[in-house]
Amino acid sequence: GQSLHGLFQFVFLAAKQIRHDSGIGLHPVSIASLSVRLAEEIFDDFPTRTALLIGSGETMQLVSQHLSRLHLSRLIVANRSLERARQLAQPQGGYAITLDEVPVHLAEADLVFAAAQVSEPVLTTGQVRTALERRRHAPVFIMDLGLPRNVDPGVAALPEVFLYTLDHLESLAQDNRRERHRAAETAEGAVERAVAEHALHLKGRMATPTICALREQAQKTRRATLEQALQLLHHGESPESALDFLAHTLTNRLIHLPT
Repeated sequence: GQSLHGLFQFVFLAAKQIRHDSGIGLHPVSIASLSVRLAEEIFDDFPTRTALLIGSGETMQLVSQHLSRLHLSRLIVANRSLERARQLAQPQGGYAITLDEVPVHLAEADLVFAAAQVSEPVLTTGQVRTALERRRHAPVFIMDLGLPRNVDPGVAALPEVFLYTLDHLESLAQDNRRERHRAAETAEGAVERAVAEHALHLKGRMATPTICALREQAQKTRRATLEQALQLLHHGESPESALDFLAHTLTNRLIHLPT
């Protein structure tokens, strides 16, 4: 009972400390998370802000999920299909419009995320300039996630607009991948130290052949589980998912070691 309690405490405290020391959750690489992170660098008073999502596909669904933690004042979703726009907007208390209505509501938006499947830009330079005049030239953040582009490149020349595209995100994602790789290496070292410390603790309490055998098996289990967690990170899983896998899988495997 006491040993089992110590094992649980070790695993979860180690996971918490690894996340804190390595900074493994500070460098997102997904398009949606990077888009929202960039918006956070422009604005900080999100409960007073309105976001406009243009498109309702998978990318916009992920952007919407990341935006939900910012507690926006309003969310507007525009799509060619009004019904699909409603499906994305309603869970967050937003409202839906068609693509044709975007120019009418553009001035309301402080943040615009666009990823509609269109052959021509949804937002032209003239439309954005008119919206800025209606906003009394208050700044606006626009993230063009579309292929082809959803926003006329000329919009970038407007002084009140912070326009970002997939090219910007790719550069940022490469930087973050390198940071996450370094963080993963830091986390691996932290796991090694934590397991060694716990092994010494067990050795001091019960230095018997059985415990030594269990400790050796635990080391093998730890190495295998850590490798799986690192593979999850390398394949794009979030740090939270990787750490949750590490904590729960390592706990379950150590509990069920053969005796």
